[in-house]
Amino acid sequence: MGVDHLSNAVAVCGQPQQLLQVLQQTLPPQVFQMLLMKLPVAGQVSGVCEICSFIYSDELVPSVL
Repeated sequence: MGVDHLSNAVAVCGQPQQLLQVLQQTLPPQVFQMLLMKLPVAGQVSGVCEICSFIYSDELVPSVL
Protein backbone atom coordinates (compact mmCIF):
# COMPACT_ATOMS: atom_id res chain seq x y z
CA MET A 1 0.00 0.00 0.00
CA GLY A 2 1.25 3.53 -0.79
CA VAL A 3 0.67 4.75 2.78
CA ASP A 4 3.17 2.16 4.01
CA HIS A 5 5.82 3.55 1.67
CA LEU A 6 5.07 7.12 2.75
CA SER A 7 5.29 6.20 6.43
CA ASN A 8 8.65 4.52 5.83
CA ALA A 9 9.85 7.64 3.99
CA VAL A 10 8.85 9.85 6.91
CA ALA A 11 10.48 7.45 9.37
CA VAL A 12 13.87 7.62 7.65
CA CYS A 13 13.68 11.25 6.52
CA GLY A 14 16.21 13.68 7.92
CA GLN A 15 13.52 16.34 8.39
CA PRO A 16 10.30 14.45 9.11
CA GLN A 17 8.43 17.51 10.41
CA GLN A 18 8.83 19.36 7.13
CA LEU A 19 7.89 16.28 5.10
CA LEU A 20 4.77 15.74 7.20
CA GLN A 21 3.74 19.36 6.70
CA VAL A 22 4.12 19.04 2.92
CA LEU A 23 2.20 15.77 2.90
CA GLN A 24 -0.55 17.31 5.04
CA GLN A 25 -0.96 20.08 2.46
CA THR A 26 -0.91 17.80 -0.59
CA LEU A 27 -2.61 14.53 0.40
CA PRO A 28 -6.36 14.12 0.75
CA PRO A 29 -7.34 14.34 4.45
CA GLN A 30 -8.34 10.66 4.62
CA VAL A 31 -4.99 9.53 3.22
CA PHE A 32 -3.04 11.82 5.55
CA GLN A 33 -4.97 10.44 8.51
CA MET A 34 -4.11 6.87 7.44
CA LEU A 35 -0.47 7.95 7.18
CA LEU A 36 -0.53 9.33 10.73
CA MET A 37 -1.91 6.04 12.02
CA LYS A 38 0.96 4.16 10.35
CA LEU A 39 3.76 6.40 11.61
CA PRO A 40 4.16 5.07 15.17
CA VAL A 41 4.78 1.61 13.70
CA ALA A 42 7.24 2.94 11.14
CA GLY A 43 9.00 4.95 13.84
CA GLN A 44 9.41 1.86 16.00
CA VAL A 45 10.82 -0.13 13.09
CA SER A 46 13.35 2.53 12.14
CA GLY A 47 14.03 3.69 15.68
CA VAL A 48 12.93 7.25 14.97
CA CYS A 49 10.76 7.97 18.00
CA GLU A 50 10.81 11.76 17.69
CA ILE A 51 8.36 11.41 14.79
CA CYS A 52 5.75 10.03 17.17
CA SER A 53 6.14 12.94 19.56
CA PHE A 54 5.82 15.39 16.66
CA ILE A 55 2.66 13.75 15.35
CA TYR A 56 0.92 14.11 18.68
CA SER A 57 2.16 17.66 19.31
CA ASP A 58 0.18 20.77 18.38
CA GLU A 59 2.37 21.42 15.32
CA LEU A 60 0.02 19.44 13.09
CA VAL A 61 -3.55 20.58 12.64
CA PRO A 62 -5.42 19.02 15.61
CA SER A 63 -8.55 18.44 13.53
CA VAL A 64 -6.65 15.94 11.38
CA LEU A 65 -5.70 13.86 14.40
